[in-house]
Amino acid sequence: EADLARWRQQAQALAARPTLSVLMPVFDAPPEALRQAIDSVRAQAYGAWELCIADDASRDPALGPLLEQAAREEPRIRLVRRERNGHIAEAALGALALAGGEFVAFLDQDDLLAPQALLRVAQALQARPAAQLLYSDEDTLDERGRHGPYFKPDGNPTLLRGHNLVNHLAVYRTALVRELGGLRPGLEGAQDWDLALRAAERLQPDQVVHLPEVLYHWRGVRGSTARAGDAKPYARQAAARALQEHLERCGAPGRVQALPEG
Repeated sequence: EADLARWRQQAQALAARPTLSVLMPVFDAPPEALRQAIDSVRAQAYGAWELCIADDASRDPALGPLLEQAAREEPRIRLVRRERNGHIAEAALGALALAGGEFVAFLDQDDLLAPQALLRVAQALQARPAAQLLYSDEDTLDERGRHGPYFKPDGNPTLLRGHNLVNHLAVYRTALVRELGGLRPGLEGAQDWDLALRAAERLQPDQVVHLPEVLYHWRGVRGSTARAGDAKPYARQAAARALQEHLERCGAPGRVQALPEG
């Protein structure tokens, strides 16, 4: 509680308070995990946010009332209910269409933001106003609690070609994401990495900011890639395509091969 009070004071002291739009595609999420994800945004020490939720025609009848109640309770939550399921990239585009903030952050439907996450983004933007892409460290959350922290380096183009270095928490200038066309349908499972690669092709090193703090808790549920990289075979195929197309756009000779561990 003392930390949260201090963070709230720091948020109020900021000279600039840009609106950060948190994008959350939803499809048949476990209701309790979804509720916790929404609550982690509502609990942010930094208050200039909006949560843009696109429900991708979920089949679970419990989710509609849950989402609608959350939107009624919190005016900063914006909700769209898609009539046809289009998978995560199209749902993310639906959430992006709702965004009115200068920056967008991506949050999966069952993951959690640390309470100081958006504050750290706003503080970094005050220090680095030219930033176009910001990313933080992350860890995994499951029945064992929090574990497996990934303490990332600063911008590293070579490592980004090896795996999705940006991953979570990823924050982009909204205009950049819209200029890039958002997440690309057809690359489901690697849509985040594809976006990071396409953004990196356009950005200078000083426009990419690493936030050296665990600000995102990636829930490792059964069947998720947080727990096992081969849980979704289509994701590996999409990743190979995203990386191969990136190399071709950059004019870099190379052929993508998957290693046993990723």
